[in-house]
Amino acid sequence: MIKITIKLESPVTTDGHTLINGSEAALREVYTADECFTFTADELVNDNVSFFVARKEGRAVGCVALVNEAGYGEVKRLYVPGHARGLGIAKILMAHLEAHASRQGLQSVKLETGEKLAAAVALYKSLGFSICEKFGIGKHFIKNLLIRHPIFLRSVEEDSNRRYWRLNKEECKHLRA
Repeated sequence: MIKITIKLESPVTTDGHTLINGSEAALREVYTADECFTFTADELVNDNVSFFVARKEGRAVGCVALVNEAGYGEVKRLYVPGHARGLGIAKILMAHLEAHASRQGLQSVKLETGEKLAAAVALYKSLGFSICEKFGIGKHFIKNLLIRHPIFLRSVEEDSNRRYWRLNKEECKHLRA
């Protein structure tokens, strides 16, 4: 069984820079500089930003950042390098991020992605994200998708490296509708 650990870390460590540079390189394979509005490692060093690193056997295998925008959280820099894909690391990172957002009292998480990132769009859809209105004060590339996901998560429990999402009864009614 593969054990993945997720911890809050600084984005300006060697591993943080490596992951963020990998994320940037992956984006640049499909988008021009004018089409991307990303955060550098230095820009992620802020009191309202939480940067999480996934590790497998001590090795950094993914990252994601949550920017607390007072009322909602914005997802930045979800990235898993090619050699670590297919292990569910992105889903684990997002579950951790949503639990953290819930503890911060945020009502939803939002992000900007692009149709050219088909695997990312499929992941977000599988997690319940849907198209939303423009948010924040930053630039948005006209062709990008702006998506959101309400926070229903109340707790995440771990049992033998499995994650269970516990929702209250009112929230479960919403999911069945």
